[in-house]
Amino acid sequence: MTAAMHADISEARAFLEAHPDVEAIELLITDPGGVARGKLIAREELLSLYSEGRCVAGSILGLDVTGEDVEATGLVWSVGDADRICRPVPGTLVHANWMSRPGAQVLMAMYEANGEPCSADPRHALARSVQRLQGIGLRPVVAAEIEFYLVARDTQGRLAPAPGLLSGRPPQRLDSYGLTKLHDMAPLFDDIYAAARIQGLPLRTLMSEYAPGQYEITLLHRDDALRAIETPSCSND
Repeated sequence: MTAAMHADISEARAFLEAHPDVEAIELLITDPGGVARGKLIAREELLSLYSEGRCVAGSILGLDVTGEDVEATGLVWSVGDADRICRPVPGTLVHANWMSRPGAQVLMAMYEANGEPCSADPRHALARSVQRLQGIGLRPVVAAEIEFYLVARDTQGRLAPAPGLLSGRPPQRLDSYGLTKLHDMAPLFDDIYAAARIQGLPLRTLMSEYAPGQYEITLLHRDDALRAIETPSCSND
């Protein structure tokens, strides 16, 4: 699986030619808690990223959901917080049209110095699971459901369910599968779906969940599990 997960430099050259305005690229590495971590590089660094990879502290795969080191992973001080090599995942370099500077994003996978996949990288863990299933004649079909809350600061500075963008009204009740809440947030969801189209993300159903301010967006299912989870972050602050 190692060689197949390395992107060819021609992908970066084609992207730079197609997007002469892009100035910065976010390198996204997903930790075991599902948190996107990484670096921001300049346009001039993209080709070397594809040809050589980028050194990143292996300890970022040994963090808990609060960002604290988990020393029992063996990825922190017991190895001197050693660097690993991160390489772009093929097909994940995409435009990010919401950034303040013209920008892009690319997903990364982590490797040991000898080129072997880093066992703590969730992407490699999934690849191992897929291989085991294929070994017994099975092929996983995977889809993601993204559930989230939209919140805003109230007059006392506390976080509360966000008011509707069109009406300005705060949500007053539980509203599972309610359409009014979706219509009231239409400008935001229009932007999300537009950004997803630019990034080639197959967003599908949008629904309001049970609690005030809670929503869900589903993605199209795929019979390629690794491709199904190659979804660069497209969130706005």
